[in-house]
Amino acid sequence: MKLNIMRILSYLVITGAAVLYGVPIIWIIVSSFKPVSEALTGYSLGQVLFYFTPTLNAYNRILAGPFTADLINSIIVATSTVLICLALGVPAAYRLARTKNAFTRNLAAWMISTRMAPVFALSLSFFILMTRIIPLYDTVFALITVYLTFNLSLSIWILMGYFEGVPIELERAAMIDGASRLQTLTKIILPISKPAIITVSIIVFLFSWNEFLFAFLLTSTAARTVPAFVADFVGIVVIDWPAMTAISTLFMLPALILLTFAQKYIVKGLTMGALK
Repeated sequence: MKLNIMRILSYLVITGAAVLYGVPIIWIIVSSFKPVSEALTGYSLGQVLFYFTPTLNAYNRILAGPFTADLINSIIVATSTVLICLALGVPAAYRLARTKNAFTRNLAAWMISTRMAPVFALSLSFFILMTRIIPLYDTVFALITVYLTFNLSLSIWILMGYFEGVPIELERAAMIDGASRLQTLTKIILPISKPAIITVSIIVFLFSWNEFLFAFLLTSTAARTVPAFVADFVGIVVIDWPAMTAISTLFMLPALILLTFAQKYIVKGLTMGALK
C-alpha cells in the first residue's frame, strides 16, 4: 500500500513537472502561428491554443530577413566553442585526474570557482576588452573567446570527475604493452569516456547556443546570433510577438533534437563521475 502511494505521488510530480515545462513551449509554438492582431487576445488556455486564425506570416517575415545569416553565426560560435573546449579540456582534465597533489586540487577548485561570478558583473570588462584593447567587436571570435572563458572550466571539471572513475589499471596494462601516454588517452580512455564527452559537448553547445547577454553586447550585425536577433523585434510601441515566437520555435528545434537522441548519454555522463 505504501509503495503504491509513493508511485502515485511520483507520477503526480512527473506529470506536474511535464505540464509546468511543456505548456510554455506549446504556448510559444502556437503563438508563432498567430497574426499580430491576435497575439495577445485571450488569456485562458482554450483561447490561447484553439481560438485564433493560423497564419505563416511570422515565418515569412523572419525567413525573408537576416535570420539565416544569424543562424549560421550561432552554429559557428556554438560548434567552435564545443570543439575548442574538447581540444583543451580533455588533456587538461586527464592530467588533473591522474596527478594527485595539493596544487592540482587547488587548481581544479579555482577553475570551477570562476563559474560562481555573476555573468553580468563581467560584461563591462569584456566589452572594454573587445572594443578598445582587442579589436574583435562584432566578430564570432569575440563570442567564442568569451564563451570559452565560462565553459572551459566546467568542461574540465566534468571530464575530470569521469576520468577519475576510469580504473588506472587499464592504462597500466596498455603501457606495459608499449603504448605511450598519448596513445593510452586516445585509444583507451577516450573510447570508454564517450558518455562524458557527449555530455560536455551538449552542455557547452546549449550554453553557447542560448546565450544572450554577450551576444547582444559584443555584436552588431556581422556576427549577431539568433538570441540577439530576437531583441530586434522589441519595438518602442509594439512588440512583434508572433515573429519572436517563430524565431524561438525554429531556434529550439536543433536543441530539442539533440537532447532527444543524446539523453541517455547525458544521464550516464553526469552520474558516472559521481559513482566512481
